Amino acid sequence: MESTVVLKAGPQEYYHSKGILNQLPQLISERKINRLFVIHGERSLQAAMPYLPSLENFEIQYEKYRGECSLNEIKRISAIAKQYKAEGLLGIGGGKVADLVKAVAYQLQIPEILVPTLASNCAAFSAVSIIYNDEGIHVDSLSFPKATNLVLIEPEIILNSPVEYTIAGIGDTLAKWYEGVSRLNQIQTKTIPMQLSFEMMHKCREFLFEFGEQSIKDAQTGKLTEAFINVIDTNIAVAGLVGGFGSIFAKSVGAHAFFNAATAIPGTKTILHGSLVAFGILVQLALEKKIDELESILPFYRKIGLPTTLQDIHLDDSNTEALQLIAAKMTSQTSRIHSLPFKVTADDALWAILTVNRITSSYSY
Repeated sequence: MESTVVLKAGPQEYYHSKGILNQLPQLISERKINRLFVIHGERSLQAAMPYLPSLENFEIQYEKYRGECSLNEIKRISAIAKQYKAEGLLGIGGGKVADLVKAVAYQLQIPEILVPTLASNCAAFSAVSIIYNDEGIHVDSLSFPKATNLVLIEPEIILNSPVEYTIAGIGDTLAKWYEGVSRLNQIQTKTIPMQLSFEMMHKCREFLFEFGEQSIKDAQTGKLTEAFINVIDTNIAVAGLVGGFGSIFAKSVGAHAFFNAATAIPGTKTILHGSLVAFGILVQLALEKKIDELESILPFYRKIGLPTTLQDIHLDDSNTEALQLIAAKMTSQTSRIHSLPFKVTADDALWAILTVNRITSSYSY
């Protein structure tokens, strides 16, 4: 296996503290940006507005994205920003907004500033954009030569977001360990960057098991605590460092293969990315025949509200057609599930999905 690691460790600058957005005007000016183009979701802009300082010294145009980071949306936003002669981008929102902004910034070769309003993934930190079609079905990913220029995290914005997104972020971040270790264990001689990536994978799991449950309790009561702040940094920064150090050797495997396939089923549309990935972790563990490990993390899933059964993700073991479609897509020729150190067929994937549901449906918590 090729052992060349391309390091894109993370954003050029990453700030996480209360009141950090008060520094936004200065940080924009430092980047020689006068004409600022703001890309946002409707709810995300509303969530951020109370924390945004006056930007009256800059020319600003706002554009609401249409809900997906698709090639069509990248093209549409890029054209508008280019016509406006934008000198820099400000992205306010969750993972899809972050991915969209990174792609547009690359197209126009201008700096981007990201203000995450959710801690549901590491999109703000990574040099990758996940691409969907306009219907929300996963189709591809784009990798960029460098990560984001600037990330600014106001923790109170994330604290005020629906707690389900932070829970989903925990699920997505846990996958860094379960997927990453399956890849790196196949490499006999690991380079130093690979070893750093491995450490970050382990820290993702360690920090989430240490702070995850308390962080969700704190979020549910509106308390900005050390546990909650630690989970924000784990979901965004530590998770991002896994790929930043590990490059292609830290890419997703079985858990995200399940997510990618499940997006083709209409019933899963309302299930968050990280929640589907969390179920995918269980499916991957079943494929690896690690049933004891699968069962060992179920209490944690239950405590913080991650899905454990098909019913939890709006599927049903009696819907054979839907599950067979997921299994087929999970094992398509280009699927990353084939990075596992053994052959996986559609029948294997279907067996694993049903096995997880059988175990979790009868598990005594």
